[in-house]
Amino acid sequence: RLAARHEEDYGHLFWRTALELRAGPEPCPYTSNTMDRLARSAKQCIGRDLEGWTDVGLHELFFAYGKYLLLASSREGSQPANLVGIWAEGMSAPWAGDYHLNINMQMMYWASEALNLPETAAPLHSFLHALSESGENAAQCLYGIDDGWVAHGFTDIWMNARPLGDTQWSLCPTCGAWLALHLYDGYLFRRDVEELREVVLPVLGGAVAFFARYLTPLGPQGSLVTGPAHSPENSYYLPPPAAGFFHVTMGPSIDTAVLFALFEAF
Repeated sequence: RLAARHEEDYGHLFWRTALELRAGPEPCPYTSNTMDRLARSAKQCIGRDLEGWTDVGLHELFFAYGKYLLLASSREGSQPANLVGIWAEGMSAPWAGDYHLNINMQMMYWASEALNLPETAAPLHSFLHALSESGENAAQCLYGIDDGWVAHGFTDIWMNARPLGDTQWSLCPTCGAWLALHLYDGYLFRRDVEELREVVLPVLGGAVAFFARYLTPLGPQGSLVTGPAHSPENSYYLPPPAAGFFHVTMGPSIDTAVLFALFEAF
């Protein structure tokens, strides 16, 4: 009965979409052992005159599994899916079970709108509103800006918006705005004007207000840039006398890209 209730709970959402791939007139020789399929996933099928065929069914399985994980870890009334999901073992989860805003959280929700699963994004919407409220305090305390909000590379269930940890990982002032753009993606799919007015624009508008005052002129033409900031998971090399790899700079490309998208959306 438990399995039946579970299937009833997620099935009507799960089967809104399906992925069917074809490598040719016949699939690879089938085996139900997923570990065997994973072991040969980067190899071509050999035997039965099928050399050169690939196990497209494994890609279909990945698609279905990712969709199932999203449905299982993020539903209305819950917290959003975090870096390791709700299945982290023990009292101390890897990476503190926190929320990485420097691409991980965005990736976990890319499928929610594209696969017609907006229900899975409901916790993210609530989370973003709370994060923007916490981010107002961060904007005032860290940058002396009393208009709008900001959040950085990581946060937690308490929506801490300041840079957490070493600057080479955390000093990403556009990461919160990047995640907030998911709200606008939802509007593009549903074209719900009331949702745009009540949910999306207040959050995006707060981010716009912050960056309108945060950006600083740089260079002979006075181009407005962010900084000091870093590009997540990235570094650059400076020759002697500095002679080393560094992370923090002025106007990293990711910030430019996020702010163009943010201001255009708003």
